[in-house]
Amino acid sequence: MKFSLKLGLGLGFSIIIFRIVVFLTDMEMSEKPIMLLSMLFITAGCSISIYLSKRKQKHQNTLMDDLKIGLVPSMIFTVLVGGFSYFYYNNIDTEYIAKKIQEEEIRWSNEENIKELKQKNPMAYDNQSNEEIKSQQLNTAKTLLSPSFNMSISLLIMSIWSMINGLFVALIFRRVIFRHHTESLLPKES
Repeated sequence: MKFSLKLGLGLGFSIIIFRIVVFLTDMEMSEKPIMLLSMLFITAGCSISIYLSKRKQKHQNTLMDDLKIGLVPSMIFTVLVGGFSYFYYNNIDTEYIAKKIQEEEIRWSNEENIKELKQKNPMAYDNQSNEEIKSQQLNTAKTLLSPSFNMSISLLIMSIWSMINGLFVALIFRRVIFRHHTESLLPKES
């Protein structure tokens, strides 16, 4: 198995184990630290993969080749962690979504929040009763908190981060770190 494939799988399983440990120890943790850790792992996977590839490189290659090399562990990590996200909220921590929906019910039961919403957007909510607004907001919350929506957003965010990050890392390695090494390489054979 290629090293970049192993790296992506290793980083992906690391974040999965971390989430399971957090769940089993009943630690209260928001999604932000986990998402930041995921972004760090994507950056690390991309950087390590490109660095090791550049060290072994015998012929000149293009920026697109470096980007592809960096995307292998990043996208494996993204798919693995995104799929686990669905499984986690659908089968393991089902109380998280129920708790968040209950918080939304409490939030929209307060008349002040509904008045504030009407003041912010009078055109959209002027002709609706408070119960209609509450029902609409709860339906939106249920959709946004569903495991499938959460997985889709995770996949989207991590994919975009992988591509942008891969491009920047590849440029940094090409233009700064391996600048002199690249000039001494033989042209790529056709």
